[in-house]
Amino acid sequence: MFPNIQKKDYRVLDLIRQREIQDSVTHIILQKLHVTENLISRLGLEKELNGHSGCVNCLEWNETGQVLASASDDKDIILWDPFRYEKKLVLHSGHRGNIFSVKFMPKSNDSVLVSGAADCRIRVHDLTLSEPIFTCKCHKQRIKRIATVPSIPFLFWSAGEDGLFLQYDIRTPHVCKSNDHSVLVNLVYHTGCYAEGKCIAVNPRKPELIAIGANDAYIRMYDRRMIKLSQVPPSPSIHDNSNGGNISTYRAGKGDPDDNIPLGSAQYFIAGHLRSRDGTRSITTTYLTFSDDGNELLVNMGGEQIYLFDINDSNSSKKIFGSSWRSPGSIEQDQRLDEYYMKQNDVDETGDFVDKNVKILPPHVEEIKRLANEGFEQQKYSLAINLYNKAISNCPTAAVLFANRAAAYMKRAWDGDIYAALRDCKTTLLLDPEHVKAHFRLARCLFDLNRSIEADKVLKSFKQKFPEYASNSACRALKMDIKEAIDAGNTI
Repeated sequence: MFPNIQKKDYRVLDLIRQREIQDSVTHIILQKLHVTENLISRLGLEKELNGHSGCVNCLEWNETGQVLASASDDKDIILWDPFRYEKKLVLHSGHRGNIFSVKFMPKSNDSVLVSGAADCRIRVHDLTLSEPIFTCKCHKQRIKRIATVPSIPFLFWSAGEDGLFLQYDIRTPHVCKSNDHSVLVNLVYHTGCYAEGKCIAVNPRKPELIAIGANDAYIRMYDRRMIKLSQVPPSPSIHDNSNGGNISTYRAGKGDPDDNIPLGSAQYFIAGHLRSRDGTRSITTTYLTFSDDGNELLVNMGGEQIYLFDINDSNSSKKIFGSSWRSPGSIEQDQRLDEYYMKQNDVDETGDFVDKNVKILPPHVEEIKRLANEGFEQQKYSLAINLYNKAISNCPTAAVLFANRAAAYMKRAWDGDIYAALRDCKTTLLLDPEHVKAHFRLARCLFDLNRSIEADKVLKSFKQKFPEYASNSACRALKMDIKEAIDAGNTI
């Protein structure tokens, strides 16, 4: 007899045994063992490693996890034995600016390191030699990130604040300002003179896929097999702006002269609510990384939030073609939201989801929901959301939980909450197409996201499906708000 995995009175060994004979519980067990309360309670500071005299900007483990590399404003790179709390090596990098990124080259027996710094230089260090084996000064602004991939021991990539993303092959000689073709992407050509590269990551399972982050809300992922490497733009393209920094004006926003990035080679990711922002607040991608299985992309937006994107989810993707592409902010959607809304009545489309809807919650989940509802009534919306999160993790196919969490998100109204509420409304309708409040809240969320045309279509469908609510005061008020927004042109 095995324990109830929905409760806390289980042992890890029991769960592993249950997984061996019950495939259906694999996902639940994975959730429970991924992060446990016991693990969190044991986390704490073990040791501070003292060695740098400036801010530590980056850390990097070697492939086996036995060596930790750190780099700092003091321009030194230190290799640590983290288990003995000892320095293995202090490398004076030769950089003349703060080091922002350091990487071990794969399959090098941890003897080859790559560093990028504020002096606009890339240096490749062989720890057995006294001088760098590779130096590059092609970048004209600070180098923020270096990327490698375990399966390719001779390539690495860099992201610079000059908008350049470069690819290097240490097997071949590199001479800066020559005819070498090392530019993978020049964002200045595509988005304008103020484009800055902030981070770069390579998919560990599909190393042909490279994701880059810049000083905007978009994450770009490229298939490098389709891209023809191009030359570094001529140096006269760099000049001082009024703030004392450098910007590039050569062909800014006019496209790559070599047309090296063909249609279909790039994919864009963005959180839905960021497209509706008024532009008064700048957004920068400060870090991104792929999951170990290569299916997800984790992104940190500076001054904003952390996002997880499924790179294989074609249902959430929109195609961009040459004639309709003007800038990332003007994406023309092939599939409008009202299309999936209309499909809620299609049994073939939603039957599987409806069958999975849990209408009677297990007692312990019902108790969590009761506490969450109390928090909502007391206007403690963050508490309510956390409790709904916990309930959903225990019962991930209950429409009522997603509907209630959507309401809490809408009431709290933090940055991104309306978009999160919209997603919960969509999930609710997939599980329960007859959920009245989720239908109405969906229209409200779209309106709040400045998607008034879509909100109007959803509200009209709501009134057709639920005519008894058409004269409701909230419905009439939303209709008037939507009409005013459309008439005023306040929509995206």
